[in-house]
Amino acid sequence: MKPYITMKYKKKIRLLVTNMCSRNCSYCHNEGMQRQAARHLDPAMLEYYLPVFKKYTNRIVLSGGEPFTYHCLYQLVDMLSSYGFDLTLITAHIIPEKLQQIGYGIKSLHFSIHELENMTEDCRTIRWLSSAYPNIKITINIAFDNMAEIKKHWNTLYGLALDVGANIQFIRIFRADNISHSLRDTRWKAFISFLKPYAQFLEATQREARYITKDLIKIDLLDIPCLASGLDYSDGRCLDNSDITIDPEMKLSICRWTDSAVSLYQNGYPVPFEEALRQATERSCENCRHGKINGYLRSGKLNDYLNAPHYTWPVFKSQVKDLYSKTFVNDLSYYGKSGSVLRLENLFAKYIGVNYALSVTSGTASVYLACLALGLSANDEVLLPVATFPTLIAALLSAGVKIRLCDIDPYTGNISIKSLRAHINSQVKAVLITHLWGLPADMAAVREICHENNIYIIEDCSHAYGAKFQNQIVGSFGHISCFSLQANKAVYAGEGGMLLTSCRTFYERAVAFSSSSERILDCVKDTDYLKYWGTGLGSKLKLNPMGAPLALLSLENLEEVNRQRGIRASIIEEAIKNCPVFHVVQSLTHCYQRVYYTHKLILADEYIDYRDILLQMLIQNGLEAALTSFIPIYQHEISSGCSIVNKEESFPGAEQYYKRVISIPAFVYEDIELVKYYADTILETSKIILQMKNSD
Repeated sequence: MKPYITMKYKKKIRLLVTNMCSRNCSYCHNEGMQRQAARHLDPAMLEYYLPVFKKYTNRIVLSGGEPFTYHCLYQLVDMLSSYGFDLTLITAHIIPEKLQQIGYGIKSLHFSIHELENMTEDCRTIRWLSSAYPNIKITINIAFDNMAEIKKHWNTLYGLALDVGANIQFIRIFRADNISHSLRDTRWKAFISFLKPYAQFLEATQREARYITKDLIKIDLLDIPCLASGLDYSDGRCLDNSDITIDPEMKLSICRWTDSAVSLYQNGYPVPFEEALRQATERSCENCRHGKINGYLRSGKLNDYLNAPHYTWPVFKSQVKDLYSKTFVNDLSYYGKSGSVLRLENLFAKYIGVNYALSVTSGTASVYLACLALGLSANDEVLLPVATFPTLIAALLSAGVKIRLCDIDPYTGNISIKSLRAHINSQVKAVLITHLWGLPADMAAVREICHENNIYIIEDCSHAYGAKFQNQIVGSFGHISCFSLQANKAVYAGEGGMLLTSCRTFYERAVAFSSSSERILDCVKDTDYLKYWGTGLGSKLKLNPMGAPLALLSLENLEEVNRQRGIRASIIEEAIKNCPVFHVVQSLTHCYQRVYYTHKLILADEYIDYRDILLQMLIQNGLEAALTSFIPIYQHEISSGCSIVNKEESFPGAEQYYKRVISIPAFVYEDIELVKYYADTILETSKIILQMKNSD
């Protein structure tokens, strides 16, 4: 294999989480473990070492035994993903209930097919896995036993991989007890010759070669380190492509085929990780069955292994590290879907109830990508309510589409269903719905109109995290939904955005137009887009990974934030509900379950002319009250001279709405007494307005 090497092997840490297994695979290096008493890795003991793991690798593989028989699988996956590790799970027997718990934290799953002659059930499982967990990258593991068997079942295997977008990995190309130059050369040459009509060489490390087919299915040939390094062993170079393995008893090994295990806990205390690595490496050298790698110790090369990686940049002072105790230097950038970004996207998609989530630089960028993902062109029109975030105009214009404006409801600020229906024409291909200030739009009516006219729905949910319409969460109604992660939002990354969809095609297009490299390889199956993996098709619009931990924390706290906001908003709403000065939009009915991005006081029709006086009085009484910062889209300078097809049209609903709105804070954790003061002050001030109107 040596002539094929094109890059250094990327080490990973392999956790043997349990010795229990329901199958006895002939190729498993842990065979015989299950003859011992049941053993399960303790996540609490492992956590001590997680910060130092990050110095060596971001990749962790969970194997065993069978991981799905492991008692603490959810706790371990949740902990490791919270630290930003990329997790691969190797299994031969999936337990769906457990996978449902951990799916958000798993980047890839290697499913081992045991008997090619009897793989019907395994194929069915892999197809189910691809359908139920489209965000998990699947690799099909095949033990290489004989070429005749591979040839016999190749069409079935390759067809399965093509259908689900899986990689294929052939393991145990050689047997440790039977190695020779002739056998090695014969098996490699036979297999590479077999692959030649289907695939071309892509890359190789010291222990694995990767080929890629015309359909962009990756095929890996994997061998154990000593055999892959060649019979001469190069003075212990096998240790350069050996993973760190930790078993259920917290014993660390370097070579899994020698007696090299070192306990990470001695007399109840943790051993320094570097010291354990040193001891395990020395034992590997001393106990090698081939006796070829002792020179590794004599030549002083041990430190070369222990001090990996050789280069790290940037280097941070402790103050910055303390800010993100679980996010380290190797989390600062990413090429695929990995680390905290993977955890964030999977949990976000799970919360909304869709299949796919793509984190990007901003909510505005997500709307831009939505247009590209839907395939909208220069002759297509997007219907946009006049009350929305103004930069969405720029996003739509950048995507090359035309904008048709739509009026809003004069009380809620959401899109007017009457105006929406009136503006439908053959050029309108999508409608962008904003759930303004956290109040859901009438999605039943929107869906009906769009379905009748074959129009796409894009939901802008940036104000409405957790809001529901007819007990269905917003963000799950549209073909694509867009969220901002800007710092004022209920879920925030400082800056950032999220695009969500349940359509694989839309997701893959959005990935192709926002990313390149491993992200496309990780997430795209359609060869029309996958072939551009090296460059991508658009801008680099990835979320800064330093924002992902913030977004994860705020997503975790979202329900409590919405609950606290609801409690405080209801105090004010209850105080003014019978006051004729205000029009109160119900917070909770059988249709609408709103949240609060900001709190809007809406004046009744006959009191619109008193809005500015009321506002001035509230401010003079110490309240943080203001006019809304939003103005109608058509009043912005960008609307002049651009592709808004009906910018000269009048929008009476918007004219009324913007004259009747006063903004006050959407309190979260502020003292209840302060909120009551706001409620009392608003009510007392409104009584003065009533008197003024009566006297007029």
